[in-house]
Amino acid sequence: MNHVRLLSSGLLLLTCLVPGGASAQSATHPSIADTSRTAFNAADVNKDSVLDVNEVVADSILAFGRVDTQRTGFISFSQLPRHSPERFRRADRDADGRLSLGEVVADRVHEFFLIDSNRDGVLSIEEVLSYAAAQRRTASK
Repeated sequence: MNHVRLLSSGLLLLTCLVPGGASAQSATHPSIADTSRTAFNAADVNKDSVLDVNEVVADSILAFGRVDTQRTGFISFSQLPRHSPERFRRADRDADGRLSLGEVVADRVHEFFLIDSNRDGVLSIEEVLSYAAAQRRTASK
């Protein structure tokens, strides 16, 4: 499965966590690390080289709006064709087959704390890349 962003450009966490392989790198497909860095930098609104939970929540809200183009207030799995079905089910807390803004934000906040390996309340790019690599290793087994 190719590396995919869940909700559009600028998303950090979901960008990094969809299983993918290093083979996604080419002239037309930047590496997962490059894409992750770009998304990280876009989400880092105050440009302090770390992401706090407020930046992650704000990024989630903006990205949700980019995907919910019909303004239904929900995102269906069909709007995310290359997204991990397991990840979608995990985020879909009420199991109605669609994600609300609240579900997306809740899932990203949950993930924020999973990624924050040193428990300092912010995410560094190193933590994000390390977590993404671990997710890809798990997915390839």
